[in-house]
Parts: sequence; structure tokens; C-alpha cells
Amino acid sequence: MTLLVLMDIQKGLINEHTEHLVDRITDLCEKNKKKHLFDDVVAVKFVNHINGPHVKLLGWTKMVLEEEQHLLPIVEESASKVFVKHTYSAYTDEFAAYVKEKNVDRVILAGIDTDICVLATAIACFDHGIPCRVLEYYSASDGGNKFHKAGIACIKRILGDTAVSSNIF
Repeated sequence: MTLLVLMDIQKGLINEHTEHLVDRITDLCEKNKKKHLFDDVVAVKFVNHINGPHVKLLGWTKMVLEEEQHLLPIVEESASKVFVKHTYSAYTDEFAAYVKEKNVDRVILAGIDTDICVLATAIACFDHGIPCRVLEYYSASDGGNKFHKAGIACIKRILGDTAVSSNIF
């Protein structure tokens, strides 16, 4: 079972470096509706807390406000389930249980931030024995293209060249 995971495609993470993803993710979701490219689609939403490590350790206060946390409508519509996370990786206990329940044997990742949350989730999938591929064209970093490219380079180095795809498959 192939699971598409749409990572952190949220209002507060859309900026000049990620706005191109809105059309790309919309296109991906629409293609999936017509052609059933994936067996299931889920979304992941990052929620920052004022007492959480991002604020306490990094002084990073984005994604604390509810309006920043909203998923793009196409992501909300396309996802059979939304997972909430408070850290980098989407591979929470709830996510792990879902993967087991649905007999997921392959995870496809797309979204924001290639160099942080996408990378952390790809590594967690590997650590749990689940083959994972990152869709480079459907991912970006809100820090800019140099961070996106750095994330892609790290994924390839850590998980191998086949862990990144420039297209859907």
C-alpha cells in the first residue's frame, strides 16, 4: 500500500520560497483523484506551542497562532486523515499505528520543509523499515531553495539516491 504524506502545507509556511507549491500540490492532488496514483493520502500539520521546544530552545514563534496552522484547502480535502505533530518528524505513535493498521509498505513524501520535517520523516520511515521516497518537485523549504537543495542532498546521502524522485514515480 502506497501512502502519500502531505507534510506541513500550511498557511504560516507559505512564503516567497514555497508559494509555487500551492499550484504543484493542487495539481498532484487533482491527478491523484483522477488516476488514483496513491492508495491513500494523509496530511500532517505542525502545531507549535509557546512552551514547546521550538519556542524555548530556538525562540521560533511561528505556527503558534491557529490561523498559521491551517492546511491549504486542497490538502484538507484530499487527506483521509490529518496527523498533528509538535516536532519535526511526522512519525509519531499515532502515525506508526496508522501505517501498521493500513499495511503501508511505501511512503511518498511531499511538502514543507525539505531540509527539516520532510528529512526527519524520511529518516524515521527508514528507521522503521518503511521504504520512503521524497518528491523533490512537490517539496520546498520556507528558508529558500538553498535549504531545499541541502535537504535533498542529505536525503540522498542518508537514504540513497532512490529516496528522491524528481517526479511522481
